[in-house]
Amino acid sequence: MTNKLVLMIFLMLSLFDLKGTNLNSKQKQDSIIEIDIEVQHPYIDNIVSELKTLSLPDLNVVYKNDSIVRITFVPIFKSKQLKNILRNASIYFLDTYEVEVLTKSSIFSVFRQYGINEIQSGNSHVGDFAISDTLLINNSLKKKDNIKGLPSDLIFAWCNTLKKDSIALFLINKNKTRNKLDEQNFTNLSIEKSVTNIAIEFDKNWKPTKWEKRANYIVNFKLDNYGTKQFYNLTKNNIGNRIAFSINNKIISVPQINSTIEKGEVTMSLTGKQDLKELFKELLFSRYNRQKVHIKGIEYKQTTT
Repeated sequence: MTNKLVLMIFLMLSLFDLKGTNLNSKQKQDSIIEIDIEVQHPYIDNIVSELKTLSLPDLNVVYKNDSIVRITFVPIFKSKQLKNILRNASIYFLDTYEVEVLTKSSIFSVFRQYGINEIQSGNSHVGDFAISDTLLINNSLKKKDNIKGLPSDLIFAWCNTLKKDSIALFLINKNKTRNKLDEQNFTNLSIEKSVTNIAIEFDKNWKPTKWEKRANYIVNFKLDNYGTKQFYNLTKNNIGNRIAFSINNKIISVPQINSTIEKGEVTMSLTGKQDLKELFKELLFSRYNRQKVHIKGIEYKQTTT
């Protein structure tokens, strides 16, 4: 039987570490998410009605014109609100493949053309590439001669990094699920904005000489007793490994597990506004309506007090 490799360009979200967080230091309710949604005619009223059923905190809806509506809400979800936004979301964790599997095919010779000269044993991270090279790499990944010998359930996932014009490539096992969590397993979810200083220029000794501020977004969630136990076992048995976090068959992040998470309080980071757009598109809209909407703009704003 001929192996068929599935190439999927997933949500380009971050590859930060998965870690525990202290949700007792509560996020102040002085921030809002503002989203401009473009809707296919004549579905705009149906989309707005669906959004109102979610009971989003402090939801405000403004029609900009016949096809664009602006919504604002506080990005802190608890209890009923959280169950509402997760009712159409399938959330689970997928296993990853180690890069050694690439030696079974000729695809690694392609990666060498882009500066990846060696395989890092025990890692699912193929390497970082220039965003401008992804089109050519994707074309190479579609060629049967290049991927012959690779597992049929292996998929490639691109994820953003904080490095400017750089993107990371990971190997995911699309058929091996680590854990699946339902909406009742989540008791709290919030989103915050964080600004990080990133080195963008270096001297000849690779000492940073110029820095740039980059915004990323922090997703905090808390699990119930069952979810806490599942997550504890997942992290305890996979320290040092990466797992893929997926919503509705889309890879949201490929974090590395650096420690056991015991209390069910988890933090994951997203990189950039595009990442935030895609996350909310999956959370706010049903599968039926998701294809009818386009998020034109998104802003995380501090409100005046």
